[in-house]
Amino acid sequence: VKIDQLSFPQPIKTNYEKGFIVFNYRSGGIQIAQNETNYPTKRMMVYDNIGLDMPWVGVYDAAKGDGMMVLAETPYDVEIDFSEEKGLMWPNVAWASSLQQFSYTRKVSYVFTSSGRYTSLAKAYRNYLKQTGDFKTLVQKAETKPRVNWLKGATIIWGSKGLKFAKEARAVGINQGIIMGNKFSYNDVKTMTNLGFLNSSYENLEGTREGPIGHMKDTMAIAAYHNSQGKPIIGWVTKEGLEYYSRSSVRSLLAAPTYLPNYLKVTPLTSLFLDVTPAFLMEDFHPLHTFNREADRGYKNKTKAYIGNDLGLVLGGEHGKAWNANVLEYSEGPMTGSYFWEDGNKPGYLEPPKDTTYMSANFKNYGFNYKNRIPLWQLVFNDCVSSTWYWGDSSDWFYTVTPTISDLKDNFNILYGTMPLVWADKKGYGWDRNRSRFIETIRNVSNFQARVSFSELLTHEFLNAAHTLQHSTFAGA
Repeated sequence: VKIDQLSFPQPIKTNYEKGFIVFNYRSGGIQIAQNETNYPTKRMMVYDNIGLDMPWVGVYDAAKGDGMMVLAETPYDVEIDFSEEKGLMWPNVAWASSLQQFSYTRKVSYVFTSSGRYTSLAKAYRNYLKQTGDFKTLVQKAETKPRVNWLKGATIIWGSKGLKFAKEARAVGINQGIIMGNKFSYNDVKTMTNLGFLNSSYENLEGTREGPIGHMKDTMAIAAYHNSQGKPIIGWVTKEGLEYYSRSSVRSLLAAPTYLPNYLKVTPLTSLFLDVTPAFLMEDFHPLHTFNREADRGYKNKTKAYIGNDLGLVLGGEHGKAWNANVLEYSEGPMTGSYFWEDGNKPGYLEPPKDTTYMSANFKNYGFNYKNRIPLWQLVFNDCVSSTWYWGDSSDWFYTVTPTISDLKDNFNILYGTMPLVWADKKGYGWDRNRSRFIETIRNVSNFQARVSFSELLTHEFLNAAHTLQHSTFAGA
């Protein structure tokens, strides 16, 4: 029987005195009062690009600290909706079809905590992952890949001049970092590695155009994801209108070994950053490779394992998603809040902000607002995946139009124990324009991050009603 969606069980309700809902909605941990019924999103697909990054939503009582978690233990075909009753919102589970059928046993659990507010809910999910075996720390990852330790105290740096930047950075005391770029010579990359920097490059396994199988090329009649109508799926579209098909993950698994080893012989990178692939899961209706979202996860993570283990690269990826956490070492996006993609801001096209209107009302209120954002992702995964801002919402993205935003972002990085991300060219501070401010972010944030980046974020709390005072504790710090 073909289905689209089934909603069950009925939402469980509590008698909390002062209820708040907490969840991780596309990159940002957030808490909203249960009576804030004007929150703009009422339906969130788990693991969709614009959806939940972890397969749970929590409700807690700010008066007593008690909490309740709705946890989807079969997380690949599920939405969590907000249903309203008597002026309060409650999480409600809705199961989506798998290849248009209700084809396997679904499971949702309700987990209750007696104190600790949102921190205890995050820790409940962390403990669940340990029980399932789907949990791996950076310390464990570094045992087989020692260069993972180079993430301690690191900053992600885009748009630099490579070796020239690395030498100048070392001269002012910047000794760690991930220098992004694919146009540096073999000898320059080797020298930057000898100086102690990770060298990484942008790689897109999914966005593909017609051509021989390899880097962003494939036979699209064979390779593209197909929708339920049998049509190939279009993925990224450039600002000029150039369309890229979405290459199926099973095909990407075949494609990666055809070109990456030869590429590394010419450009001896020590790291690689994967765009798109870690951000969401898809069904594929292609007659040659039909599979569901769970299988998509399997193919994508096998490809990541090939890059991270067989090729030995420190692996980064777009977007913090729980299903990637055991195979990625760093993730771009978990520091950025919800709705950063809205209105005038064009982070995908990397158009630097010209004025404050580039920050939408929803982003201001729910994504960046210190009153609402919480480090939910980091409370689960800080010692598993080093996380940072999006490159289109970097530490210095708004510096030209509102310099104080960079100050707040530095504070958030320290509070959450995470990495900064900066631009050495015109998109951010600029190494040759605002070098002192560039160095200030790295020194203030990265020196602290080096101490706590491989440590569990134990607690986070607001110390006053205005939420202008916040406090975190880290294991061993």
